[in-house]
Amino acid sequence: MNHVGKTLNKDPELEVISLMEDLNKKLKELRINKRKLEEDIQKTVNELKHTKTLLKQRIEEARSLKLERDKINVEVRNYKSRRDSIRQQQKSIAQQIKDLKYKIATLKRQVTAPEARIIKQLEKLKWTYETNPANLKTERKIINEINKLELMAEVYSRIRDLQIKMVELRRQYSSLNDEANKSHEHILKLSQQSQHLHESLKNKYEEVNTLRTKLQDKNNEIKSLTLQLNRINDEIRCIVSKLHELESSLTFIRTYRSLIKTARIKENIAKEILNKIKRGEKLSFDEFKIALELNMLESS
Repeated sequence: MNHVGKTLNKDPELEVISLMEDLNKKLKELRINKRKLEEDIQKTVNELKHTKTLLKQRIEEARSLKLERDKINVEVRNYKSRRDSIRQQQKSIAQQIKDLKYKIATLKRQVTAPEARIIKQLEKLKWTYETNPANLKTERKIINEINKLELMAEVYSRIRDLQIKMVELRRQYSSLNDEANKSHEHILKLSQQSQHLHESLKNKYEEVNTLRTKLQDKNNEIKSLTLQLNRINDEIRCIVSKLHELESSLTFIRTYRSLIKTARIKENIAKEILNKIKRGEKLSFDEFKIALELNMLESS
């Protein structure tokens, strides 16, 4: 009633309807915005799920690359260890060859003639000793010379044995050198693979970090959108509440108007009934009922 009294110059029903129309318009806009936000949230959630899947995949790829790289690095260490062992063997063989060279050089200094000449002289002296009888002094001289030549021949035999051993050592050294070179080639090849895997692993880690940052951004985006959605939901609830209040006001206004209208109609009818009673005219059934309700018959 107070609200109606304050709006004597305006139609309160139209005013309430206008307010309701404005609120309904705003409500419609809010619901559109809500649907858009819900779509954005769902889209972001899907992107988040995709990012999580991608992150998990990249982490697994990085783990696989690391295992492969570590395996290759173990192979590299094994080849390096084998190569170092070979180098130590070669160093030992080189020292043995050096020692043999020194022994051979020392032995060569013990002989004064080529081996062929010594053998020829030795054969000649033996033949002479066996075929030409000589006195004791001459025989002793021949035997001493034969012994001397045989010692020099023995030196040449020892030199050959040492040379054969040196050839074998050089063959071993060459074989080890080939193996060391192959190990070195393996090391270079595996090192390149390891470096390539390391770079790939580095890139994977960068991707992982980027995806983790993106994941955090998406989480923050979802939180922000959710907050906006909650604010809109609160605003929608507030508007719906206001609309209910306005609907109640509108119902009140319309009910009040209906009561006023009914009262005025009854007032006019009562006047007409009263005039009929005064004139002594017969009342209709409805008029008679109204007259009874208003105690008009008793007063007359």
